[in-house]
Amino acid sequence: MIFRKITINYTPSTSQNVTRNTVMFFGKILSGGNQLPMFNAAVYREENTLLDSTLDIIVTISGFTAAILALVSLKKQREIEKNGIYQQLELASIGFFKWEAENNNTLSKIRNNQQNISDNEEKIAETYYTQVMNLFELIIHNINRRAIPHEVFGSWLPWIHEFANEPGFDKIWPEIRLHYIPECRKVIESAMEQPSDKFIWEICKNKKYKLKIGDWMGSAPEEKAQLNISNVEIKQGEIKHIQKYISIFDECKHDGYISHGEVLCGRATNDLKWADNINAQMNLEFTCGIISGKYNVFEITSSEEIIGFAIIELHKKTKAAVLSDIMIRKNFQGKGVGKEALHKIEEFLKKINIGILILESGVKNTQAHEFFEKNGYTKISVEYSKGLG
Repeated sequence: MIFRKITINYTPSTSQNVTRNTVMFFGKILSGGNQLPMFNAAVYREENTLLDSTLDIIVTISGFTAAILALVSLKKQREIEKNGIYQQLELASIGFFKWEAENNNTLSKIRNNQQNISDNEEKIAETYYTQVMNLFELIIHNINRRAIPHEVFGSWLPWIHEFANEPGFDKIWPEIRLHYIPECRKVIESAMEQPSDKFIWEICKNKKYKLKIGDWMGSAPEEKAQLNISNVEIKQGEIKHIQKYISIFDECKHDGYISHGEVLCGRATNDLKWADNINAQMNLEFTCGIISGKYNVFEITSSEEIIGFAIIELHKKTKAAVLSDIMIRKNFQGKGVGKEALHKIEEFLKKINIGILILESGVKNTQAHEFFEKNGYTKISVEYSKGLG
């Protein structure tokens, strides 16, 4: 902060008995070339005269009035600047969405981790990641400068989280990470490590962003999302909990989950569409499977609450087992629950002399593919289908 003094010299009449009284007014010189008016008047006041006392008051009021007017003007100027930056961000994002639509086929291949990616398509993927990251860096930089409305930044948070968790982003992030400012890196890595609601809640609590948590989120994410992995257990499932398993499946299922197993057991009509009566079909499937002994259902629990389930089919003669399903409630995903549950299932199978665990996964279920590969599973076959209807 720089203060400057301005002195106005005045020579009074020698015949007058005067006392010099200096009234100082300071103006702050702001960055960007904006300067508030500065006042420093040397006012000579004749002792005990009403005129000079009035002059003091007038000068003081005039100085403060000018300063207030300058501050109002500066505030308006900043609002105009904020609106300009906001409009630039909106135009940039609209332009990007148009570019994304034009390159949708290539980006779909990238997101689905398809193998036959050409050099040109790799360049498109690189452009995609860097363009989005440049936009994110711009808004994060400007929110720290208070150059855009805080609620605008808040509206971008779901997009930031979705982008940071796209299949394949975790592979390219280490290559481009150092191209971005530390604050941007911190936000992106926070989005990669947490579910969407927890990520947005954490950003809202950060005082520098000044987002009103109650207005933005409504309420905090459920506390049960905060769990101790050591409390995760697996235990034998029961028929009376079948509706709970079906509810978890219904919460977590997506079209990419469909594989030939879902078609064969009647949950799906083909590789693209779930059966209309899927809940009734699963109720029959689970009941018959548990009663017949075909299905070994494991409940995945935390503090006695069922937060997921897994279905194992045993082939004891060949010392093999098939993992037909493993589902974790969305509120507990991304916290290591699936990894811990899978490890405990593997340990159980070892104890009953099972030598190999096999599973299948829909070709579009890339997130599951990454999960199993990280946990030591390898691809051993590819399945094909052809509709004959």
